[in-house]
Amino acid sequence: MTTHSVFQPAHITDGAVDGDAYCFGCGYNLRGLAGGRCPECGRAIDPQEHGGVDAPWVHRHRIGELRAFWKTAALATFRPAEFAGRFHWQRVRFHGSHTFRWWTVAWAAASVVVAAAALAWRYRFTATSQVVIAGALAPSALLFMYGATELAGFFTGPRLPSDASEEVFRAQMVNDYASAALAWSPVPALVLCAGVAAGRLFAGPVDQVLFLVAGALAAWVGVLWVSGVLVLFGKALSLGTGVIVLAAIFFPVRFAGMAILTALFIFAPLACAVGGLISLAP
Repeated sequence: MTTHSVFQPAHITDGAVDGDAYCFGCGYNLRGLAGGRCPECGRAIDPQEHGGVDAPWVHRHRIGELRAFWKTAALATFRPAEFAGRFHWQRVRFHGSHTFRWWTVAWAAASVVVAAAALAWRYRFTATSQVVIAGALAPSALLFMYGATELAGFFTGPRLPSDASEEVFRAQMVNDYASAALAWSPVPALVLCAGVAAGRLFAGPVDQVLFLVAGALAAWVGVLWVSGVLVLFGKALSLGTGVIVLAAIFFPVRFAGMAILTALFIFAPLACAVGGLISLAP
């Protein structure tokens, strides 16, 4: 498979960085340096790591975190097969990929909270009810999204916490980027908000149309997420067809189970706690 690189990795000449290569820690240009540490932030220099993952997120300290996040999210979501080819495992080093996943989880969780708040406003929930829902839903959505995107063990099987094998390292690295499609969750959430506003402000079926569009967009994000997960893990880790098929079958079961457990053991207790605190307030 041929991939077209966005960033050209630096060449190594006599152990030194020959060309522009930027520190993963602070973005300092390492041109001409050979080993040692970055003179700007003190991070250990490994010239080989710049050829490990050809993704904008790796260069976020140079091009900006927000721009790097959305460019990487677009690549991993809409071209997952090509993105899977950007992992050059012999050179891959830790480069903060887990932060990318946290960004994605935060966007997705915030979208759930915003959508719930909009629906509460539409159905004229009391202010107290809205506070209880928001107070319980925000941490619940964050924990649920983080758990739902923890899929490394789902494809490689359970491992001990002390397992530092190459297989586990690769699976976790792929997992951090496999959540990329959830970064687009704000799109259906905002359309839903527009529908709620339209229903409160205008007569006619405009709100119903927008609700249908929001539902279709939410389903589209879900399909992109599941297909992206299967393609990224399958291509990047060279998994067999049987593993991918089984994952596709059990993925919805896992997702539904996590949703039920989150509602029963996280959201419900938090809602009771928040409601209790409000009732005790003078």
